[in-house]
Amino acid sequence: MKLHDRLLVAAFIASLVVVVVFELIAKDWPEWFHGGNEIASILVSLSLSCAAGCIIYYISAYIPTKQEEKKRVEDQIKIDEITSIRLKKILDSFSRILIVAHNSLPSYQEIMVLPISEEKFTNLTSNVKPSDAAVIGKPSKISGNSARPTMSIAEFISEEIESIKIESEKILRLEKYISSDLIKMLSDLEDVPIINNWKVLIDDKPMLINGVEYVSPSGPISNYFTYFKALDDVYKSFQKYMYQYSSTNSGRQYCIELDNYHKASCEQKIT
Repeated sequence: MKLHDRLLVAAFIASLVVVVVFELIAKDWPEWFHGGNEIASILVSLSLSCAAGCIIYYISAYIPTKQEEKKRVEDQIKIDEITSIRLKKILDSFSRILIVAHNSLPSYQEIMVLPISEEKFTNLTSNVKPSDAAVIGKPSKISGNSARPTMSIAEFISEEIESIKIESEKILRLEKYISSDLIKMLSDLEDVPIINNWKVLIDDKPMLINGVEYVSPSGPISNYFTYFKALDDVYKSFQKYMYQYSSTNSGRQYCIELDNYHKASCEQKIT
């Protein structure tokens, strides 16, 4: 309750006390001094007016305000749930990109809890090219004469990037309900090379940028380590932010899973 409301409650109680004292308890008492009855009558009238004003305020302003605040809180809870679901989709897309980039499904837990290791990444991907089939099997959208093939690493990552962009845009539509930190994080995704320029990065044809010839890394996935490291840093920052939504169903589920992976990783190091 705000200070303004507390003062009104105090005024209402004081008004009732004055009315009860002068109209009930001391009504038949003799005057303590000349003109006391008139003063008491004025005080009672003022108190009744004050009490009536408090009641009118309570009905016309306080109750509607509280109802509006309650509705706002309920709406925020629903929006937080929606936001956490979409954030989880973004996080899942991040993890799938990194799994496919590592060309190793068993690396999922390690990818979730640990920064990318250049040595391990290079060992796993030194002979893997963007055109190779992704370890997460999904049918390619590129049609051919024969049976539809599995997505390549390049195509798989492109699809996940598109998913990240779509979910980010959906969250940003709720701009007035989300924090400025989250807005900045989502906006900064445009500065992540893999998200913003993946198709350029895997294009082995040189191009001119501001009059300077640019040649993409090309070759095996290991040549793209710097870019995937930058993506992993963003991924970890989104993971940390997900704890802001640990009160939601999706957020709680994700955070519990992440905590369990961290715990398992620590136990593994100890043993």
